[in-house]
Formats: sequence, structure tokens, C-alpha cells
Amino acid sequence: MSLSFFEAHLLRRGLKQNGCREIWVAADIDGYAQSLAERQALSVGQDYRLVPISLRNGVFHPKCVYLHGADGDVLIVGSGNLTFGGYGKNVEVAEVFHSKEHPAIFVQFADFLRALKKRSDLFCPDDAWISLFANHADRSGVGAPAGASVRLVHCVEAPVDEQLVAAVARTAVEELRVLSPYYDADAGAVRLLTARLGSRKTTIGLLAGQEEQSAYPFKRSANQVSAALVVVDEPARRLHAKWIEIEVADKGGVTLTGSINATTQSLCTTKNIELGVLRTGEAPTWLRWTKTKIPARHVIHERSLPGIGSRFMLHAKILELGVLRATVLPAPKSEGTWRVTLSQVNGDSISFSAEVDASGVFEIRLEKTEGFDFASGLQLSIERNDESARAWVQNEWLLELARARNVPTGSILRFLRGESAEDDDLSVLEFLSSCLDDLPSARVEATAPTKTAEHEPTKEQRIAIEELAPHATASIAANLPGDRKENRIQQLLQRLLGRFEFDLAKSSEAHAGADAASDGDSEESTDDGSPDDKRSSARFERAIDRFRGFVRERIQALAGSSKARGLCNVWFVVETLFRSRQQDSAMDMRGFLRHWLIETARTCRLARATDILDERVFAITGVLAAIAIHEKNESELVGIHEALEDYGISAVPSAIRCREVAVSSLLPTAPDILTAFARVLGAPTRRSEAKAVYDAVKSRQPFAKNMALLQTSDGRQLAEIRRSGSSPKVRELQRGASVCPMCYKGFSRQFQVSLERLRFAQCVPCETFYFDLDHISR
Repeated sequence: MSLSFFEAHLLRRGLKQNGCREIWVAADIDGYAQSLAERQALSVGQDYRLVPISLRNGVFHPKCVYLHGADGDVLIVGSGNLTFGGYGKNVEVAEVFHSKEHPAIFVQFADFLRALKKRSDLFCPDDAWISLFANHADRSGVGAPAGASVRLVHCVEAPVDEQLVAAVARTAVEELRVLSPYYDADAGAVRLLTARLGSRKTTIGLLAGQEEQSAYPFKRSANQVSAALVVVDEPARRLHAKWIEIEVADKGGVTLTGSINATTQSLCTTKNIELGVLRTGEAPTWLRWTKTKIPARHVIHERSLPGIGSRFMLHAKILELGVLRATVLPAPKSEGTWRVTLSQVNGDSISFSAEVDASGVFEIRLEKTEGFDFASGLQLSIERNDESARAWVQNEWLLELARARNVPTGSILRFLRGESAEDDDLSVLEFLSSCLDDLPSARVEATAPTKTAEHEPTKEQRIAIEELAPHATASIAANLPGDRKENRIQQLLQRLLGRFEFDLAKSSEAHAGADAASDGDSEESTDDGSPDDKRSSARFERAIDRFRGFVRERIQALAGSSKARGLCNVWFVVETLFRSRQQDSAMDMRGFLRHWLIETARTCRLARATDILDERVFAITGVLAAIAIHEKNESELVGIHEALEDYGISAVPSAIRCREVAVSSLLPTAPDILTAFARVLGAPTRRSEAKAVYDAVKSRQPFAKNMALLQTSDGRQLAEIRRSGSSPKVRELQRGASVCPMCYKGFSRQFQVSLERLRFAQCVPCETFYFDLDHISR
């Protein structure tokens, strides 16, 4: 088993990309043990469950895949391991069945799983997958007639060779043909099957160019055993297919494929767990067998004793609220005190003692383990005297999240580690867009996570033993609060956004350091980038636009609430961090900041006690103002002042904390941000001009000079009426009105646009001048 292959090729590019929510991998204890050395397997226990299985004296050896979906189920039974070789590099065989075409196969697969669960010599620390997929298979095959010509065979209850003999009972066998990567040293299984079938001859399959790499001992076999080349597309590939054909007198045949090697252990006993497909009554052969000479030599494979032996098998998972639950098999031999170590890929670890009960289980509430519950590739090891065992840790909290909402946990964790690809970034954005109603309304503080090996040397953390003491109850998990999936989503989002804040600050520092180390050349690169870069940027912009659209819609619907403030914070953190990682241009970042400031000011108001959102509004105002002053763009200050009036800011704050270094790094120089802020408040706005004009008319005072509002067509007409000695009709009116309250005529589109943009417009039919003075006085 290769978890690296599985994660890179099947998990990310196939299963998760196509929306698979629940993934189980069940593997023999030896393959499981080998996988523990794959420290690049970063999704195990977070995107999928991995369960070790062992038998007392055999190997858990079936090779099958079950896919369950809304359009029906698919079962694949073959010879390939969960490796690169098993999925393409080797010569393998696989049978693929769809529930709509072969429903009887699914009934038989359910029977296989239930028989498996009854095996007394099978050690499986988590057998939930057995019932889960047995139920799926039952539903897919409900009402199906018994399959006659194609059926599953297994050795859970009876050896496979006995089932082969029964399949050709009372029929003369002409020839037995075998293609297998492994044989007994004395060819015992093949000789026994030949005798039981009464076959007149036996043929062993070889691959061209690999004749002497066969494991069959021709020299020790009877004269009636011959060799044949089996034609395959690429004979240079390694043989790993298991294929047995029985040709009978009427030129019909029986074909067996699957996981069953031509060895005594696999074919002639029930010690292993094997699964195959038996086809009867069909053509005598599906393959092309060409007679060839007997090879002079054969390969002898080293064999190790199968089964659990004297070993212990460990399975571990983290439940909600930091509960660590582990099973140590076989029990009760595992009962007693063990030294336990929980370790991350980077070397950080915690150690403690645990008491394993007579059923082989221990549970402990882990305290002060920030970083471990989201760590990838987490492993647990136990030791006692000369005995030890190790296991991947399954994070049930994240696994259940993925099942509940199809949370892209792998993409989220890779994003937080700074290892994300573009597809991961897009997945995180889409996930956040789908969870806006679950986002927190409270302020989001930046919490520094546990330091990793990048910051300090590998060490063992020691924590007080009372913090690790087991609960007095029989099961900690049973006494936890209800595991409501919506609460899990909210907890994930809270912690995720806290990490976003921290990562934003961390990436900002790196960005600022890079700017300080540059040669000071402020000209932007003229390199347009490769076509791939352009496509990538376009995908990112589309994704961020979708996210922004969802956020704006929710903020506008919740305007004025604490939830809206929380969403504005989330929007800022997410888009700033993504743009920083995307290495957006200064112009793109400035455009986003202007957009964010205006939208936040429209929907939120200054808090009574300054919080993070207020600090961000202050800081972004100062940064954008400083840029506008540097570029001598006074009109930009007017727009910023408009936003501040909407937000309720009328005075310069005593101090401004510009905590986002990536944002302050946009500054072309290092001006005094408080001074820039004061310049903004000194810039005349359309609101302030409208108020001044309105007050002048009502108090019969002269207009101030050089007012931009009086240079408009409506403004010139208002001034002309004043100069003629008449009193113009003026009234207040808030935006959104569609009918004149004086003449009851509908407002024109031009009137509504003017009122929106200038806070001032005239109703032509009744010659009334309307002013929108909302949010001017604070």
C-alpha cells in the first residue's frame, strides 16, 4: 500500500474532486505498518479513514473498490494493490460491475462482508466500514435474482479450490491454465488443484522476455505441466495478475480472477481473506496462450510468516473536544500500562502514560494541545518493555465535518501550511462562500498557533499529568455535548479564521521584509506572464469575485448588525490573505481596499468601544489617503471622506494601529498616517456641501464661494432663484423615494441618479429642490 500514490492520484484528483464525502481504506497490518514510514501522507486521518486488519495466521488480501453514489454503485474486484504498480505499472486484472447491470454481485458482496465480520480470527479495531458498505450493497442488489454465470468467490468460509472443483462437477476437465506472480516452492497448490479437477494437462502462463522471472518450479513438476506465453499489451511490465482458467470437455470454461495467488495459503485454505470473480459457461479462454519451452530457471520468493503473530495492532482517533481514543489488539493481552507518544510530522510531540483496559481500549482527554488536533500526518506510538505499536491518528472531528458538509479539509490544511496548490485555494474560497451564515459575528482575534519546527528545534513537550487524567466515566466521548454538525462547522470556521489572521500577519511580515530588501525601484514589471499564469489569475479573480459577491449580499442583508461587522472582518482577512499569497499588484490591492472601505462604511457604523473593524477602517483610510496625497489625487480624498461620514467618523483618532503590514507596504513613502487622516476629514464632500447649501437657504444666508454643488445644472438654477430675490422650495428626502411628496408625480431616473450621487436634485413638475441629508450630522 502506498498512501502517497493514493493521495496524489486517487484522492485529490479523483475522489475529492468529484465530491466524495466518506472514504475508507482497509489494509492488512503489514501494508499498514509500511505506510507509517510515508511522512508525506498528509491527508490520512483527515480526508479518509485508514483501518489496519490482521488475521491470526493469514493475510487480509482482497483487492477491491466500492463506490457508492446517487446514480448507482460500482464494485471493482481485481489483483492490484493500492500502489502505482497496482493501478497501471504492473500487468493486473480487474473486473468492474455496476449495480444496475449486475445487482446480484452486490448481494454477494454484502454476504462476503457479513461473513468477514463473523471471523473469530480477524482483528479489526474499527469495523464500522463493514456494516456501512454491506448496507450499501444490499440496497443496490435488492430483489436481484441469483447470479449464475458470474459470481463472487471468497475463502472466508470455504477454500477457493473447493469452489472451483464444485463449479466443474460432473464435467471432464481438459486443461488447467494458471497465470500468477506467486507459487509454492514445490508447486503444491497447482498440483493439488490439478488432481482434484482431474485435469489432463496444466499450463503455466509466462510473459515474453520474463520467462525466467516466473516463480513456478517447473523442474519439480510432473511432465504434463507445460509453459505458454500470455499476450499482453506491454510484456515488459511486472506480472501481478492472478488468473485461472479451466477448460472443460464441451469447450466451455471457467475463469477465476481477483486476489487469489496460486499458493496453498491463498487457494487451498481459509487462513487468508481473498476475493475473486468466477465466470462459468463462457468461452474456454479470454487470453491468448502461445506454447513455449520450459524456462531453465525460476525465481524463489522469500516468505515471512503471515498473521499478527506476537505483534500488537494499534488504532487511534481524536474525537471532539480533544478526546484521544485508542484500541490495542489483541486484547486482553494488551491490558496494562503503556507509555504513549503523540507526534507530528515536524517532530513536536507529547508523551504520557495510559491504562489499557481488558477490552484493549484507553481514552484520555488531551488538554493544551493546540496544533495537534489540526496537524496532518499525526501518529501515535505506544511501548511497554520490549513491546510496541504505532498508528496513524484518525481525526474524527474533521472526518465527520467532511461528511456533513463536504468540507475540503485537505485543501484547508494545505492552505494553512502554505503548501496549497491553486485548486486548494479555490476549494477554500468556495467552502467559505458556502458557510457565510455560519461565520462568527464576534470580533476575530489573531491567535498564534503552536510553533512548529521551522521556528524552534524538535523537542518533547511535557505537560502536567493531571491535565491528561482520564475521566472517571466509562467513556469520555459518551459524556461530551451533542456533536451537532453545525457547531462543528462554526468551531472550524472560528479556528480557521483565527489562523487566517495569524497567517496574514506572518505573510505580511515576510512581504514587508522583501520590500525592505529590494532596490527601491517602484516601477511595476512589464512582464505579462505566461498563458498559464494568465489562466491561473483569471480563475482566481473569478473565485474571489464569487466570494465577494456572496459576502456583500449577506452584509447588505444584515446591515447594522454585529453579524455584518463580523462578515466585513472575514471579507477583509480572506481577500487580503489570498491576494497577498497570489502576489497581486499594488493597483489590484488598492482597488480591493477602496471597495472594502466603501462597502463596510455603507453597512456598518463606528462601535462605541473601538474594535478590530474600527481599527481596520482607520488604518485603510490612512493608507489610501497617504497614497492619494502622494499622487496629488485630491478627488480620492473626497470619496474616502464620504465613506467615513457613512461610518460615523468625524474626528481624527488618537492613534491608528496598522496591523496589516502587507497593506501598509503599499505606501510609497512613510508619511504620518494621522496627518493623512486629518487631510481626509478636511476634504469637502457632497454631503457637507448639500448640508451647507440647505442651511444657507433655510437661514437666508449667502452661499459659500466655489461650491461644486452650485456648478451643476440644478445648483445653478437654485442660485439663480436666490439672486432673483425669490425663495426656492427646499425639502429633505432620503434616497430610495420614487414619488414626489409635494406633487405626487413619479421621480425620473435622472432625478434618482442625481440624488444618489450629489445628495441634491430638483423635481421639475413642482420645482421643489430635495436634499438627502441622512448621516451628515453625527
